[in-house]
Amino acid sequence: MSRKRIKQYLTLLMAIGVIAVVAGGSGTFASFTATTTTADNTFTTGSLFLHSTKDGGTECDSEWKDSSNHGAGATSLNSNTSCEAYFTAGDLAGGLQAADVTVTNAGSILGAHLTLQATGCTIGANDTNEPTFATPTCGDINVDVVERDTASGGGTTLYCAYGTASSTDCNVDGSTTLATLGTVQNLLSGAATDATLTAGQTRHYVIEIEPNLSLTGNQLQNLKLTFKLTWQLTQA
Repeated sequence: MSRKRIKQYLTLLMAIGVIAVVAGGSGTFASFTATTTTADNTFTTGSLFLHSTKDGGTECDSEWKDSSNHGAGATSLNSNTSCEAYFTAGDLAGGLQAADVTVTNAGSILGAHLTLQATGCTIGANDTNEPTFATPTCGDINVDVVERDTASGGGTTLYCAYGTASSTDCNVDGSTTLATLGTVQNLLSGAATDATLTAGQTRHYVIEIEPNLSLTGNQLQNLKLTFKLTWQLTQA
């Protein structure tokens, strides 16, 4: 092989080596990237708090059990079972008795359904050492709920929220009793329209309790009627 041809081969081998070195070091070159990152993604929830107050009584708040349970960090199930009674001993003896109650959505979101329920209803002897003259049941105690535009039983009657409607008022006819109210009942603000409470809204109700007219005279002696009333406001 001629000397000239050998030089050509050597030159070619050197060129291949240079290319290999360059290719082997290609990882040291810059690699382009592009990135985007959002700000903090945040979800918040509103609140649904129910306040109920007997006319002239103490406000009962769903979110606070008592005065010691207020403030940041307080624990609450948003269910208060310590509200004051609306009716007291002796009320039923005079026939129809009424309690004026104001309920308020103290939260920040719509309460789509306002309900009422009577629980733990019992009737028995007031004094077990004395006789009774009748054995009524909770089905013998009529109940209805009337909505009015102001508190304290005044103002204009708006609607029969629970009971048999007679115009805008309720007709106490025995079709709605403490026994039927033992099941949760949606209060109405119009025909087939559930009562709602928007944030900050207040509604005024009169709860009417009356013994069935079949219980007369001595039949109402020495009886003790006990029951609880539970308001509930739900979002949907």
